[in-house]
Amino acid sequence: MFITHRATPGELLSQLLFLSSSTPEDTKAFKHLAHNKDLCPAFHDKVESILQLFNRHKTSALDIQGFRDNGADILFRFEDEEGNKDAVALQVKSQKEIEDDIKRGDGKSSLVKDLKAQRTDAQSKHHVSMFYILLCCDISAYRDYVRKVAAEFTSLDDVKIVSPEHAMHFYSLDGTDIAAYCSRILCRSDYVVTKAVDELADTTQEHRQIVIGSMVDHLEGKLTFSLDDLCSFTEAASPESDHQVAQRTDAALQDLCWDGFIENNIDGESFTLRASDYPALRALYFDLNVRHGLTGNHAVRYLTILTESRTPDDDE
Repeated sequence: MFITHRATPGELLSQLLFLSSSTPEDTKAFKHLAHNKDLCPAFHDKVESILQLFNRHKTSALDIQGFRDNGADILFRFEDEEGNKDAVALQVKSQKEIEDDIKRGDGKSSLVKDLKAQRTDAQSKHHVSMFYILLCCDISAYRDYVRKVAAEFTSLDDVKIVSPEHAMHFYSLDGTDIAAYCSRILCRSDYVVTKAVDELADTTQEHRQIVIGSMVDHLEGKLTFSLDDLCSFTEAASPESDHQVAQRTDAALQDLCWDGFIENNIDGESFTLRASDYPALRALYFDLNVRHGLTGNHAVRYLTILTESRTPDDDE
């Protein structure tokens, strides 16, 4: 894949931080996550995943560093091929820190004061262009507090508050997700990527998952599939509460058999693929296998994200 849209690590981070929201119920998990033991290491690893993507695509992100400093829990800076330098900082606040601040009572809050001092420190020491504050708490229990903190920074263009819902979604992303979403942003007009998107356009989710899942297994050496094998691709990607998955999967299989991509063997109980179909999808599999070392379910996840139908936001 070729880079068709330039974006700095900071710009990719911003898009991933606000990519999607977890549910309020999901944010309850923050109650059991400690600042130093859980949150900071996890967020640092995710930032490192973004930086590593630049190396794997051989882009011009030079002198990339990620580390912790007094003014930030996570700080990374880079220099592009034109010599332009930039730095971005993340400050993480755990639920315990928020609870301790609330216990101090009105007029004695120090968390907002600390955040303002940390922003100033990060700016003066490292000239950060953006300071992100990740509020990692149960939004249902601390919604008013989150609103109060956000209100303190609304007038500052270089500060962005990451809500608990957005923070939890970012926290839940693994390396495969990050690689796929970043590639989707950077390579969205790559010829092979757009061809793969077209190959899977105007199909149902079940149709796409059967094609991607069976193609990955086939390219990794699986020659025949049972009906259960094919159904498992959609069941793994569908909500457990969806009772119509089986019917929609059956409809997708009928279409794929009609098109000839899946062929019923003589025994009537197994299937094979017409592997010459979906050439762009096959090309993307080998690219991600070499570039990211992904196989199996990780490769399926990556291809599913990369080949989703484009939205107006993808063109911005």
